[in-house]
Amino acid sequence: MVNKLNLCKKKRGSCVWSLLQQDILWIVIERLDLIDCHCLSAVCRNWRSACKNYCTLRSFQMPKDRIPWLMLRKTQPNSMVEFYRPTTNKTHKIHLPQLFATFCLYSKDGWLLLRPYTNHKFFLLNLFTNEKVDLPELHMDREIFILKGTFSTHLKSPNCVIVATSTTLCPLGPTYRIYGWTSGATTYWKEYKLSGPHAYISGIWLSDNQFYHFNKFGTEGFVFDMDLNLKSSISLSKRTNSSYNMIVCENELLAFSEDALDVYRFDPCVMDWVTVDSRNLICFLGKVNRDTSFMIREEESQVQSLLNHFINNGCYKERRQGPVIFVYDSMETPYANQTNWINVG
Repeated sequence: MVNKLNLCKKKRGSCVWSLLQQDILWIVIERLDLIDCHCLSAVCRNWRSACKNYCTLRSFQMPKDRIPWLMLRKTQPNSMVEFYRPTTNKTHKIHLPQLFATFCLYSKDGWLLLRPYTNHKFFLLNLFTNEKVDLPELHMDREIFILKGTFSTHLKSPNCVIVATSTTLCPLGPTYRIYGWTSGATTYWKEYKLSGPHAYISGIWLSDNQFYHFNKFGTEGFVFDMDLNLKSSISLSKRTNSSYNMIVCENELLAFSEDALDVYRFDPCVMDWVTVDSRNLICFLGKVNRDTSFMIREEESQVQSLLNHFINNGCYKERRQGPVIFVYDSMETPYANQTNWINVG
């Protein structure tokens, strides 16, 4: 190798970087995240081979972006996925066959909760470490619909998954069920059946080893432990009905309507919604899939250039009656139902 590099220096006056040994390239790669590694692999065949071998042995650094990424999956056999990273204003195309023909229910800390179109074999996938967690298959009838899904993490690793379902073909009316999986319980889901006129699921939230479910009328909530044992039911003073979006912001659950002025935060201490200051809130909202929406608190002046980048990439921004800024993903693409905001930090 040294002789080759010396020969190249004599001929061209500089070394040929494509001849770097794999172990040296790995020293560089281990300091990169997935996107940067993808860029590095495009330099030459030798570097591409080094990146591929590294992927099979190790994991990438997690990005620190507070702003969500925009993920677009096109329904074509090559499983090409586009990621728009606003902090760099760049779009990257990456081959991720694991994401082909799946629906994204939720994202957190770089993890995606995914369900294949053809079955209920849910799994978790980390975009930056290549880790995959296969969940037990939910054996359900075709008439049952997946309403929502969420999960919590401990030390950046998923430790609990909740899936909410419904069926509309029951003679006595719709029935709703909640399924829960916790790390260590690898062979089955725990089930809880909801009943009564207030069973309709509007919002779900996992926080501090507790699971919260809110009904569509905004009048009641229910608190479970991680094993889906009902701990208490709560009466809510603020009617955050099904027209409200419930989104996590800095580990707090916020509820707001796109046409209302007030924003509420659920306070676990008082078990009720409280009004919060809605200034400097920026909501990244999915037009098709609201459950992958994301919210940050940041002064508009600090992120104005990033908001302009989103607009230039097909998104659009609105400020309605209140101070909350809404950034919507694009609806002008045939792949709108495959566009998701991704929580990477």
